[in-house]
Amino acid sequence: MPPPEVRNALRLATVEMLVEGVAPHAAVNTAVALLRANKRTAHLSGLANAVLCSIGAARRQHGSRVL
Repeated sequence: MPPPEVRNALRLATVEMLVEGVAPHAAVNTAVALLRANKRTAHLSGLANAVLCSIGAARRQHGSRVL
């Protein structure tokens, strides 16, 4: 299981995209940058990027019905 910092970044970016309406590229970029800045989580930034890009794509495809 990923460290709490990674799970929290994923949660935050997901809420930003799906609830608050933040542009997916902005939410993904911010979360990935936060993870890269920490030595403990830097190696998981690619995972976060892939997961969040998938969520962003689902949002574009399904609109607000993703939740």
